[in-house]
Amino acid sequence: MAPSPTTRPTLAHVPRSTPAPSFASARSPQTSTKTAQPLANRLLFPSLPPGTPPPPLFTTPCPPELTADAYDLIALALRAHVAPWWSKITRYDKEFLPAITSTLAAVLQALQARVHAADVPQLLYATAPALLAQHWRDWREAQAKAGTGYTTGAVGGAARAQVFHGLQPHVALDAQGNVDVEYIRQAVDGVLRLCLPPQDYAPPGERYIVREIVVMIVLRVLFPRLTEPWFIDRILLNVLGPPRDSVVQKATDPSPASSPSPWSFANLIVFVLSAVQAISAAGLAITTAYRQAKLTISRVNGPSRAPSPAKLQRSRSAPATPTPPGSVDSSFELPHPPLPRSQPRGHARQCLRAAAEIINARTRLTASLLIALIDVPCTLFESFADRFLAYMLTEHVLSAPTLHTILLTTKRTVFPPAPAQPEPPPTAAEQAHAHAQLVARLVEAVPRPASALLFGARPGEGVEEALEALSDRAANAHLLMMFLDAVLVALFPEMGGEVVGVSDAGAGETYAGAREGSGGSSESVSSG
Repeated sequence: MAPSPTTRPTLAHVPRSTPAPSFASARSPQTSTKTAQPLANRLLFPSLPPGTPPPPLFTTPCPPELTADAYDLIALALRAHVAPWWSKITRYDKEFLPAITSTLAAVLQALQARVHAADVPQLLYATAPALLAQHWRDWREAQAKAGTGYTTGAVGGAARAQVFHGLQPHVALDAQGNVDVEYIRQAVDGVLRLCLPPQDYAPPGERYIVREIVVMIVLRVLFPRLTEPWFIDRILLNVLGPPRDSVVQKATDPSPASSPSPWSFANLIVFVLSAVQAISAAGLAITTAYRQAKLTISRVNGPSRAPSPAKLQRSRSAPATPTPPGSVDSSFELPHPPLPRSQPRGHARQCLRAAAEIINARTRLTASLLIALIDVPCTLFESFADRFLAYMLTEHVLSAPTLHTILLTTKRTVFPPAPAQPEPPPTAAEQAHAHAQLVARLVEAVPRPASALLFGARPGEGVEEALEALSDRAANAHLLMMFLDAVLVALFPEMGGEVVGVSDAGAGETYAGAREGSGGSSESVSSG
């Protein structure tokens, strides 16, 4: 019997088997989970499970975006100033950076309590205008004395800087605007002593690391940038916002090609309808402005904006509503300073005097008359003006969107993104172009009749003269150091020699028990 012929199996008859997973694909879920974790969670909280939010950083409820960006800034600072040398000592320790983070969190919570207890309107509407007026006054006096016998052999900008330093001597600065490192180090150490509990301040290791991180950021990044004239021009341009749309300006300009159309009944109907539409739009704008002014006046004259316990309970029990990515919940309320209801302080008049000194109103009769005319309602409604300025401060400065914008700007300035390199200083031509843009924008921001009264027939020259006091780095360093001293004394009166007791009841339940022994510290801090 002949054997049956064997049939060879084809490719279609072979059963397909599932290929074994490779080593890279087997580890891909873990790798994606690790890369999905933010830098703050990986560096500051390595023991947290994936997806768990970090502990709260502020004493009051705040949006998660603000807390995440604040922790991101702390993580970037520790990675840049601590991780490089700490990894050489030990590569397996994961508790040192979280310990420094807890110290920084205690300092931030104590600073928030200090801000809540400080008189912020007095700092921004009285002390800051006085410092600005003194800076402009001393700058003009230094310019006048630069070529006289007040200088000892110096010429040009060096002579002006020498005279200016003689008018505003500071122990932490020299005539060229160089900052003494020891002054900043002692100031930061005094802040840590007043913010940290005694058991956290006593060990020198973490305290020195936190102090040197702050000192390096202030001296290497903030001071060199904030004192440069081109950086100040950029800040002012960002505050003014984008320029007016050129399309609107082109639409308002008469076109040479257009010719007047002949008069007809249809044109008459179009003219009447356009007039009715313009009157309706004006009436709607007036109605909206009236309602907004009425609402603002009622809020200014109303009670203090501190939230009631019932409101806080409702906000805690209410379900959280998701916010769009990249935005901050505008309903977040920081501890606002109470609106002043005692005797008026004249904050509006002090700001007006500083503005008059900046534009040098005494040299122009029309500017002096306009300033005096504005001073009359500021004097008559002085109490309301103080409350209105305090209300604007709480609504537009001490708000979550503003603080989030400042935090993001600081993070981009101090620690640029990974692919980007630190931005080099612009060239002289670019600086001149940005300064010319700033002058044009300031002239455009002031209405033409007021601009002619304040700056004369050539407003550009008046604005240029007003901005000249910010054109010298050494003088800007003096102004910034004066601001730093004013902020430190306002938040920490003990550093100015004043004996006070600051209650830390608002510093949160987390650190309430640990800070009982440091609430009434009244020692003085040696500054420089």
